[in-house]
Amino acid sequence: MDAIKTNRLNREGFKILFELHTQSVRSKVIKLFEDTQKQGKYMESALHKDFLVKEIKKVIYESRNKLDIFQVDEIPDLNEFFESNLPSNKLDKLIREAVNIVLSSGDSDEQRNRAIQYVKQTQIGLLKQMNSKIIDDI
Repeated sequence: MDAIKTNRLNREGFKILFELHTQSVRSKVIKLFEDTQKQGKYMESALHKDFLVKEIKKVIYESRNKLDIFQVDEIPDLNEFFESNLPSNKLDKLIREAVNIVLSSGDSDEQRNRAIQYVKQTQIGLLKQMNSKIIDDI
């Protein structure tokens, strides 16, 4: 069978793929935050914040690039679709906000857990926003 035809998705297939993509990204980003928090105050410098932002972007874009093998009805290019709905500058701003919140959350486990919960809620909000765009755009 032709690989392109076997990787063709309709709207429902794309919604499932998108949810799997976001779950994967979420778990990797949370792991990055948890690993960072274990290192304590050492990670609060601007240099380390920039490093963490870069690593999170790397996770997101590597995950997006893995979606290139899929074709979706009515979406010619998945990466362009993601970029048009969540542009790099907006993504960068959201990542920096999350990094600042998590790294400035204090020393207690409760504060850190709240900060990571914030990250989860932010991504859930983005997922809902993207899902509505998927429904509207496809």
